[in-house]
Amino acid sequence: HASEKGSRDSRSRGSSHFSTDVFRGSSMPFWEDDDEVSNDNVVSPRSGMIQACNLDEMSESDFIDTKKDCNKTSKEIAEIIKQINSLVLFQGYEDKELKSVIGYMYRRKVTKGEVVIKQGDVGDAFFVIRSGKYDCTVMKGGKSTRIRTYEGSGYFGDLALVNHAPRAASITALTDGELWVLNATRYVWLKKNQAVRNAECFERVIRQIPLFSNNLTDSHVNSLIDAIEVLTMHKGDVICRQGEPGDAMYFILDGSVSVLVGGKQVRTMGANEFFGERALVLDEGRAATCSALSDVKLAKLPKESFEMLIPDSVVASMREYVAKAYA
Repeated sequence: HASEKGSRDSRSRGSSHFSTDVFRGSSMPFWEDDDEVSNDNVVSPRSGMIQACNLDEMSESDFIDTKKDCNKTSKEIAEIIKQINSLVLFQGYEDKELKSVIGYMYRRKVTKGEVVIKQGDVGDAFFVIRSGKYDCTVMKGGKSTRIRTYEGSGYFGDLALVNHAPRAASITALTDGELWVLNATRYVWLKKNQAVRNAECFERVIRQIPLFSNNLTDSHVNSLIDAIEVLTMHKGDVICRQGEPGDAMYFILDGSVSVLVGGKQVRTMGANEFFGERALVLDEGRAATCSALSDVKLAKLPKESFEMLIPDSVVASMREYVAKAYA
């Protein structure tokens, strides 16, 4: 294992819970006027989980539709990434994973006056604008109110990716245009498979760490997997800083990390290595600074989550173990 380091949430693409339950969080609607739009009909991610098919029995080939135009230029892919990069549903992805999701988006032509989304209908797709102008309207009390207008860029229908809640607004094409469309079932399948791969990777790593393997039961390990967050850090980002309080442990899933003590590099770490384990059971400052040597995918285990999930008696045993191991 590695020496202790310091922690800081950095300029990552974002984080997502490292759990096979991919519906822990929900996206907000694409407007923010509570007076105009009620969220009363928004189904919770758990209760509104898409269950139209058994995702466990489906493979990638089940989602390939040769009749759909999924071809994109590198410029179009970059433009889609730019538009959805801040959307919470796509945070926590590495570039190659995000491009994989985008690969399933197909092109749809729309004509002026076409209703792309109708308020009250069940949502089954997410849309990214390639071209055209679109109105977002809400019918309330028999009166249609324009919420906003999209022109040339933007996205809508993101809640369809996590639940079957009725559409809360209508989207109408004001001009001819084109949209990129992501089917909700495809997204859920991709997200689930990503979460399963992440969880399997983390479990392999955690069982190689004496601090965990010698003290935690299978039940404890499974609980920790649910608490893990996945971060993508970029080259040069400081993950944790020497001397700062330790508030998390990190596992490297992909990429390389530099370890510095007193400003001097003492080692580098790569996939399947970890750091910050002492922060979970000891109240002390970080012993080193860690920074990303490349884009790095990390699994972060917050100390707060660890303390909530692991019994005090087990934490005490782990504290004794660490004290002896680092004596």
